[in-house]
This record gives sequence, C-alpha cells and structure tokens, in this order.
Amino acid sequence: MRYPTYLEVGPAGWTLAYALALPGVFVKARTADAALAAMPVAILREHDRLTRAGRTVAGIGEPVEVVETERVSVESDVEHGVASALFRHDLRPTKDEEVPLALDRLALAREELLAAVAHLSATHGERWIEARARPAARAAGETLAHVADVEWWLLSRLGTRPKVILPAEVLERLSTVRAHTIERLTNLLPGDRERHAVFAGEAWTTRKVLRRLVCHERAHADALSALAAAAVPNPTTTR
Repeated sequence: MRYPTYLEVGPAGWTLAYALALPGVFVKARTADAALAAMPVAILREHDRLTRAGRTVAGIGEPVEVVETERVSVESDVEHGVASALFRHDLRPTKDEEVPLALDRLALAREELLAAVAHLSATHGERWIEARARPAARAAGETLAHVADVEWWLLSRLGTRPKVILPAEVLERLSTVRAHTIERLTNLLPGDRERHAVFAGEAWTTRKVLRRLVCHERAHADALSALAAAAVPNPTTTR
C-alpha cells in the first residue's frame, strides 16, 4: 500500500516525516532521506499496534511503499521536535470522518499514556509524581503536565477555548483538557472545516490542529511507555 509522506525540514536539515493516512505516525531524522528511509518501519509498527488494539486498518499485511508528497522548509527547531509546517493537505476542508478518527487515535494514545503512568506508580510508589520522587518518575510527572498544557494550547488554535481554570493535579488536568477537546471537536462550527487563521505568525487550520494533537499525544505516550518499560521497582513500594 502506498503512503503519501509529508516532510517538514528545519534549518539544519533535521526532518519530521508524517504518514497522514495513519494519524499520529511520524519520524524524526537527521536528514530528509533518513526520515523517508525510517518511515516504512514506523508504518509497520503502527500496523502491529493498531491490530493489537483491535482497530481495522486498510493495508495491513500489504507491502509498504512510501512516497514523498510534499516537502516544506521551516525555521523552527525541528531537531528538538518543534513543528510549524502547514502542508497543502492541511489546507483542505476537514472531512466528516477525520474528526472521529483523530479522537480515536487520541484515545488510544491516552490509554497507553495512562498504562505507563500506572506502571510507574507501581514501581515508584503512589507519590511518584512529587518533586522528591526519583528523577525518572519526576520527569514523567512533568511530561503529563506538558501533555495537558500543550493540548490546551493547540485547542486555542481553533479560535475559541473555554475560559476555565484547569486543575493543578496533573491527572485531573489531563482529563479536564481532554473533555474540552472532545466537546470542541465534536461540535465544529460551519466555518471550522475551512478554517485558516494565523496566531503569532504561524498559520493554522483545523486539519493541522488535528494532526498536531495526535502526533503530540502519541510522541509522549511512546516516551512514557519506554520509561515505564525501563523502570526498576523501588524496594520501598514492593514490601
């Protein structure tokens, strides 16, 4: 199966490559060629992940062909994961099926994120998120807060966002932000499907917001899952 691939290339050549047919799938590499070369493996891993999660996806079991579709040069710090590209794909009106698909992939990534949190809680203790916890656990807690805050920020790129005070506790913060995200995306206004706005010099559309939401959640779910897999149980929590 052919997968159109979109490249976001930073000033130093670092590249983010996206397989937009599989929301949340992207790779970062030192060069555009390296990113393209890494994409088939990322796609096959996503096939395995979605199959394990009970999702039905076209093309599973077929040979993977990656086709560069668009390359955009940006000034943002791509090496450290700072994305800003607006692709031609992002400029097209949002389709009805794209919102539930994005929400499903967000939900799956959140399941993985919370599973990693549960594992870290078991290995580091119930107070693992506090400042006096071990460094790895502390980093995980900071990641959770970051995930919630960036999702809240991305939601503002749809033009409106509820004026609420978010909970300080990170798991409550995650849940509150996600509830607002679902509410906003499942009730798009007529103009939202063709939205094109500029915030702080960066162009945004609803399709771009969907893409960035899923990629960000997925990236941190993967990072926390790797952290959880490497976590060594704290003897004080297993007695």
